[in-house]
Amino acid sequence: MKKITGENIRRLANSRRLHSDSSKKNIIVNNDSLVNDSGDNIFLPIHNSTERNEIQKWERISGRDTVFISFVSDPPGSTFYSDRIGNIIGSLDRLGYDYCIVHYDNDRNYYQNCCFKPSYIGKKIKEYNKNILWIDGDTTLKNGMDHFIGSPDNFDIGLVTYTGNIDGIIASPIFFKNTENSLELINEWADHCKNKIENGICELDHDALKHVILPNLRNRIRIKLNWDNNNSLHRGEILENVNSDVPNKRKILDEMSIINRSRPFSYNNQDFILI
Repeated sequence: MKKITGENIRRLANSRRLHSDSSKKNIIVNNDSLVNDSGDNIFLPIHNSTERNEIQKWERISGRDTVFISFVSDPPGSTFYSDRIGNIIGSLDRLGYDYCIVHYDNDRNYYQNCCFKPSYIGKKIKEYNKNILWIDGDTTLKNGMDHFIGSPDNFDIGLVTYTGNIDGIIASPIFFKNTENSLELINEWADHCKNKIENGICELDHDALKHVILPNLRNRIRIKLNWDNNNSLHRGEILENVNSDVPNKRKILDEMSIINRSRPFSYNNQDFILI
């Protein structure tokens, strides 16, 4: 396992930064073409979107039942995620968890990276054949999550909510047990997001999961939602998620607001199989 420092990450990001005129902001999206990321064309399609080059991988597998996974890839004009990846790796080392963290080429914008997430999760759960816990690469992990990954309850996916109800689920962390139902969910989620970015349609992983995938599978997927009496996982006691500041994010979120108006989340706890 390769040790990481903040300075190593900065040197790595600088060495891998695309050699282009910063005023043009061209980024490679496939082997055949360049796409301008000035803001006007951020929704152009990406071909073969799941084929990505790894810059570096940090991994520790010691035989535990659950592997923590994440990846980072900076949108053009940003080093937001690569500047922070050392924090999560250091925390996972300190807490003794198994993990796989990958830094991919910085070759696409925010929504396209978000939509790669379910494909990455699917790849890793098949590779390790274990339970998988997704955690955002910019998350600050403060304390252990044994009560989150060690529950004896029989479920497929573990979600964290800031409201205590299904309508308040957040994007990180997400715990996937290695079950047939979980694999079905991940595959449908990955196919949905892949189709969107390869056709130049705005989508975000969390919005797709909440507004499309979970409702479609609500009669089969067993969801673990509330983890303790205080619902502490989102309150900053266990971990702290960051509201990333990257180019074009505001425009993407505005577009998602319009999209979600046509697919409102009109469900309650009783509509799902909650464990």
